[in-house]
Amino acid sequence: MLSAFSVFAQDSTVVTPLTKQESITLATRISHTEVPLNRTVNLHVSIKWRGSADRYEILDFENPALTNLEIVGTASSNRSEVVQGVVYTYKDYDFTLRPRELGMGYVEGVIIKYRNTATNQEQSLITNRISLKVIDPIPEKGSEANILWIVASGGILILAGGGGWYYWRRKRRRDEEEISAPPPLIEESFLQELKQAINWDMPEFRQSFATLSKLYRRYLTQKFDLGALEFTTDELLRTMQEKSLDDWLIRDTREILTNCDLVKFSGDEGTRESLERIYGLIEKILERNLAEASVAQEENSKTK
Repeated sequence: MLSAFSVFAQDSTVVTPLTKQESITLATRISHTEVPLNRTVNLHVSIKWRGSADRYEILDFENPALTNLEIVGTASSNRSEVVQGVVYTYKDYDFTLRPRELGMGYVEGVIIKYRNTATNQEQSLITNRISLKVIDPIPEKGSEANILWIVASGGILILAGGGGWYYWRRKRRRDEEEISAPPPLIEESFLQELKQAINWDMPEFRQSFATLSKLYRRYLTQKFDLGALEFTTDELLRTMQEKSLDDWLIRDTREILTNCDLVKFSGDEGTRESLERIYGLIEKILERNLAEASVAQEENSKTK
């Protein structure tokens, strides 16, 4: 089993800017697509651009949002190399992830915001979601279980046939359940992230408004394929109208982002009442879209 764990396939995603003038890329990669419950997996995030280290300024980089995983270790490094006379700069981030329970785990889209120091323009990159499977734990070396395994090897050989058949049936049943189970909806992970976004006992109002604005813009980007991270509020609302999105969604989005922008640019701290209002609107949108997506998913599964 240790041997099998070491040769699992890798999974990765790479994104590049929409504009051809930019030469920066964001890449994510996990070391394994299957991980035992009592082991860890490495997530590698690499930002690469052509040019010296001061060509781009990384403005915002947050720990990736995770589902059924937790971060237990981090590391980062910067480096440059010359390839055929061309300088390339790298910023690397490594995260050690530990699974929480059996099933599927997800690394949500990793986001960076950067500024081109030559043009002073700010843009963002976001990677796709990466999934992995959490499997049964493997025996620990030197554990009591292994000692008993050696002592009782004769009995285990006798029971190997029946045990192997039972394990095969159990694994097959679990695989069938996972195949038949629909993939989780993005609203579920965003609702979970929303609940942890603000410390309501001692909220920092300006930071809380900024956190809700960024979270909601990420959701619009992933849900409706909008450039919500780069657009101004007016540009985003105009794009939503061009895509013929629901009037109620456009109305609530205008209220959410307008209030967040007011706190951001006016220097006002905002109020708890306003913060609770914005939080409630985002929660209502996520729950309403989750209900609609769940119904559509259920109907789609019935037709298969």
